[in-house]
Amino acid sequence: MLDERLRVVNPGGTVCVVGPNLLGLNGSVPGLMKHVWKTRPITAILFRRPGTPRHRFGNTVPELLAQSLRYLTAIGGKQLTLKAAFKMSEPDLLPPFHADNDATYLCNPIDLVRHFHSRGCQVMPDVAHWRSRVTRMLAAGPWGAARKAQGPAS
Repeated sequence: MLDERLRVVNPGGTVCVVGPNLLGLNGSVPGLMKHVWKTRPITAILFRRPGTPRHRFGNTVPELLAQSLRYLTAIGGKQLTLKAAFKMSEPDLLPPFHADNDATYLCNPIDLVRHFHSRGCQVMPDVAHWRSRVTRMLAAGPWGAARKAQGPAS
């Protein structure tokens, strides 16, 4: 899909990407710090009950901690490689449905920046949410833009 966007944009044109950082900690950290504790008995905080809605990052403290560890491991692996490695996931289509449960790609800014650089694009530094290499894993969403190379002069 990203290559198709680059194919159809004019030389010197801009490709914009807006989406959630599904490989970031933006879901599990707020869950651990705030959401899991809201008006729930301690047993529901620690153990999944029948009928508890599913969320991509988890609904109980053990689920949130496990998912945070999985994502930190994946982010660490991405930091060790130079190529974009698009990690796919199975969508969760069971009700009650939450935002991004239908995602099949764990969208993240590390892959997007590496992909655009590998295609000779200039990642636009003036877009606020394209973060430094160190802070990309904390970005809530990989909003950003890349400019396609001008190509040979005619």
